[in-house]
Amino acid sequence: MPFDAGQPASNAIICNLADMGNGASGTLGHAMIQQHNAGTLGARIESAYVSNVGSTESLGRKSCFFLSYDGKKFTYTNKTTGAIVTKTNADLGMANGSRPISGRVPRLVSGNYYVGATAIVGLYPELYQLARWNRVLTDQEMQNQYASSRGLFSKVGI
Repeated sequence: MPFDAGQPASNAIICNLADMGNGASGTLGHAMIQQHNAGTLGARIESAYVSNVGSTESLGRKSCFFLSYDGKKFTYTNKTTGAIVTKTNADLGMANGSRPISGRVPRLVSGNYYVGATAIVGLYPELYQLARWNRVLTDQEMQNQYASSRGLFSKVGI
């Protein structure tokens, strides 16, 4: 049985893999997401449900991706598919730099969650591992992390 068989409502279209405070709407922080309708995997920086920084990926495909932010640009790097997408602050309409973490959710939330009267974020992930660094990793460091994950989860096949 798929993990998402028990999602809270049939209109769920987003899986939040990590949310730094933007909740279901508003320009209040960043969320790493998979969006069901558009098939995008990446990050929502502004309020749109699609991944503002990311790429269209096959739903259900196992992958290992990184999201980096150096203060001027966001970079989505999917080590499994080879996709790399970079968006500057200007591309995303961020005139004043990065968004502060919202008071609504003042901590990092990892994993999907159902809040309030909407189940739009109730699309469950199948399996994920999340790590956070306080600096931008080099390409070699990302490759090393990818190799480590492939070794640890060899039966999963990422």
